[in-house]
Amino acid sequence: MTTNKSRLLLTAAIVFAGLTMSACATEDYVDQHDAALKAELSGRIDQVNSQVEALNGQVANANSTAQAANAKAEEAASQAKGNFDHHVLFSDDSILFDTNKWALSQENQSKLAAFAEKIKNDNQNVYIEIQGHGDSRGSKAHNAMLGEKRADAVRRYLMDQGIPLYHMTTISFGEERPTSTNATAQGQQENRRAVLVVEN
Repeated sequence: MTTNKSRLLLTAAIVFAGLTMSACATEDYVDQHDAALKAELSGRIDQVNSQVEALNGQVANANSTAQAANAKAEEAASQAKGNFDHHVLFSDDSILFDTNKWALSQENQSKLAAFAEKIKNDNQNVYIEIQGHGDSRGSKAHNAMLGEKRADAVRRYLMDQGIPLYHMTTISFGEERPTSTNATAQGQQENRRAVLVVEN
């Protein structure tokens, strides 16, 4: 009986010791695992912080680049405005055309030759806008085409007289800008015209 009791006590002691050792081992494992997790988490946090700093640097660079681009765009816009801010020196609307025609008459050629001579003698850096017009008869599309051909005929003649092409441009207004009423033949003829606008 005593022997059995001793055995039971011994067994209980062994089990208790095993449980104690197991508890210690488990606690050590948890501590080690917790430390490892904390170290890994800390490393990841450092990595994220590093990435955030890099992104902040990229954003700062992008903002700097955008500001530089905006400054250049504003400068270009200012220059472009200066380049296209012309002042009208004078205009000539004496080049008239026959109905549905764009060929230059002898009279028109003489006027344009005198015009070109004046431009060259003045020796100014001028810009010539050649506007083509028509009367209100016919369709808008047809009158726009006539205006374009009339302006182009004037430009080609002036080029032959020594006016550089890059100093001239053409535009057709068709029937949109009449100077006279289209109710009379005289008014219609006055509207079938090319206008030379000289700017600097």
